[in-house]
Amino acid sequence: MEFNSDLEGHAEGEEPLHFYYNHEERIRNAPKIVQDFYAKNGKIFTKGIFRSLVATKLNRIMLLMVAFCAIIVFFVHMFGNNPAIRVCSDFECELNAFAYDDKVYASVKIHPLKKLREAGAKISGEAGGLFEFEDKDGAVLSKKEASCKLGENAVFLRTSAEDYDIIKVSAEVKIGQESVVLFTKAIKRE
Repeated sequence: MEFNSDLEGHAEGEEPLHFYYNHEERIRNAPKIVQDFYAKNGKIFTKGIFRSLVATKLNRIMLLMVAFCAIIVFFVHMFGNNPAIRVCSDFECELNAFAYDDKVYASVKIHPLKKLREAGAKISGEAGGLFEFEDKDGAVLSKKEASCKLGENAVFLRTSAEDYDIIKVSAEVKIGQESVVLFTKAIKRE
């Protein structure tokens, strides 16, 4: 067989096949859904993300449900239970920890609740705390104790430890006969 300008796909000596494409005839013989598509009849989809999200009643309901769930997650995250703040014997205890210059500093702020201050009772006593500095595996690298006298204003239990990859600090605060355990992450500061 010679490779020249002749078209292949037919036997030698025969005329090549010709295909004629008539668009209107094909559409006329096509199914109804195809005819509607080309005639732009029927349901035409809207363009754009927001328009498609509110195009039908079901889409609007789904969009509202997603927005409602997002709002609930936001409020639970913002106003949920914080493991670094607890109340112990009518005193609010708040644990903070940060790493700076090869040390981790931890402090517990203890202040009387508003109802205790308004009662006008004399506030006295002592608060003690046991701090545990933990690494990423949860192993306790260091334990420190601190104590302070309670008063009308806020007081602090403070301590520090060498930074051996400490990422978490826990403190058990004891005021009177009651105790609470606080947890927080050590924030890196430059």
